[in-house]
Amino acid sequence: MDNPCSSTAECTVNSHRAVCKCPPGFTGDPYSRCVPIQRGECQYDRDCPDNRACIGNQCLDPCILDDPCGKNAQCQTTSHRPVCRCPSGWAGDPHTECYQYECQVDNDCPLDKACKSQECVNPCLTTICGTRAQCEVDFHTAICVCPPGLQGNPLVACIEAGCSSNSDCATTEKCDFVPGSGFTRKECQPLCRPGNCAQGAECSARDHREVCTCRYPLIGDGHVSCVEPVVSEEPECRVDRDCPPKLTCMRETCLNPCVVSNPCSPSQQCVVTDTSTSVRSVACICPEGTLAGHSGTCETGNDLILLPVCSNA
Repeated sequence: MDNPCSSTAECTVNSHRAVCKCPPGFTGDPYSRCVPIQRGECQYDRDCPDNRACIGNQCLDPCILDDPCGKNAQCQTTSHRPVCRCPSGWAGDPHTECYQYECQVDNDCPLDKACKSQECVNPCLTTICGTRAQCEVDFHTAICVCPPGLQGNPLVACIEAGCSSNSDCATTEKCDFVPGSGFTRKECQPLCRPGNCAQGAECSARDHREVCTCRYPLIGDGHVSCVEPVVSEEPECRVDRDCPPKLTCMRETCLNPCVVSNPCSPSQQCVVTDTSTSVRSVACICPEGTLAGHSGTCETGNDLILLPVCSNA
């Protein structure tokens, strides 16, 4: 094996590692070059650089000379003193040994492991499941489950399953928990049990589902309620043309407006006129030989006072 020390340095073995140091009377980097020192290079630490100490009147690096730190620790001379530190992300006493934690929290481990005492371990190793149950790890957490074909409370016991899904049952049945089993056992349960549909509805089962239909003539969703349909009476009329001739539609009833609310004076005749539109009109007609007066009455020609007609001329 090649000597890692310089040609002027001394090589010794400590804990299976090569240690290089300059011989007495020399100074420098024992891994590259040791040079003779002058006597009286220093008397105090302050006579040396900050990363050296005055040892035997020589400015030396105490980290190299004494190797005071523990295993895996890093030594750095600061203010003439060796300072031991553990590398970043490591733990321990740097004077004794530095070591790395495998984990500190669960997220430091794979999803199928949990962090226990700074180690990533399978949490199922310390989890007790029920009879015939299996332990699975989901996101660092141990979970007890019943294997396929079995069902029940996996923390207590897994038993043979009556069914695991609707496909194991007839189309008129569904796979559901047995009443009183504490939601631990499933069996094929018949559909259309009494009370599943609303009163007045009929139940039919297909494709593992109940279909509730209201009996005719009831209406509703069949699951909540079925009720008698509300029949609204059709009015006698909506517009005038829905009525026979000479009648008009008043409040959805065919009536003669001349009888109900005669707009004419007593001397006039009220006549309903049929038109081609949807609205029929009422006419106030004076008897033959009379004229309509200014007060709405019918007057003879001798009684009628004619007003002058204005002209622009």
